[in-house]
Amino acid sequence: RRMLHGTARDSGPAPLRLAMRAVLVLSFLLATTWSQMMFSGDQVLRVKAKDEKELQLLRNLKDSDYLKIDFWHSPARPSLPVDMRVPFANLKIVKNYLNSTGMSYTIMIEDVQVLLDEERKGMSASQRTERSTSGFRYNSYHTIQEIYTWMDNFVAEHSDLVSKIMIGQTFEKRSIFVLKFSTGNKTRPAVWIDTGIHAREWITQATGVWTAMKIAMDYGEEPVLTEVLNHMDIFLEVITNPDGFAYTQNMNRLWRKNRASNSNSTCKGVDPNRNWETGFG
Repeated sequence: RRMLHGTARDSGPAPLRLAMRAVLVLSFLLATTWSQMMFSGDQVLRVKAKDEKELQLLRNLKDSDYLKIDFWHSPARPSLPVDMRVPFANLKIVKNYLNSTGMSYTIMIEDVQVLLDEERKGMSASQRTERSTSGFRYNSYHTIQEIYTWMDNFVAEHSDLVSKIMIGQTFEKRSIFVLKFSTGNKTRPAVWIDTGIHAREWITQATGVWTAMKIAMDYGEEPVLTEVLNHMDIFLEVITNPDGFAYTQNMNRLWRKNRASNSNSTCKGVDPNRNWETGFG
């Protein structure tokens, strides 16, 4: 970046420098957009089934592979809302199906891609303004590398309380890190917290980062937390699914699973909190 700024500084007047900088930013955004799967025109519909019969009709939609409906809230029981993202190409079919069965629906999100574009602009704004740990925005979304960098700075600033442990590697050879909060040297009972299991639910990784900061800031000030840490350790795995998280940022924003290969199957990835033998429980 210094080389680019140096070139711009020597190449001409301020308007030219601004123009060159704008071209660089635009090129970055276009490259990011072209590599990402797009969801233009996709809508999220909310349906409330009145009874078990209507629930079954919604389950029929869920079981239909060719419609490629992504259920955000699955059919569970009557009166609970069912939220589903419907690809633009299948919107007419799905709406006709709902109308023909007498089920009413509302449109929660008119165009999913519009929201995703706004989200990425917000992240770009954060990247331009954050220059130090103290400037880290806890109310913004961050890339996996930004969170890992924050972890290192966070541990360095709170080394008397926090350490970082690598507990293994992912399918794509990314390190899996856990933050350990401890006030004692002995093995003690512990609390385990993990966030970011489902890759696309970015609010969970953000909540994990915020929770880590809150623990460090409140120890010694907040009585209950202080009492807990005086007798127990806290382990916090902020990014439980690093491969999936990276994939949502680089390729498919709505990817949910990890990126593991499945033997004898073309289906990629495993949902980490459903990774048990059939019939478990």
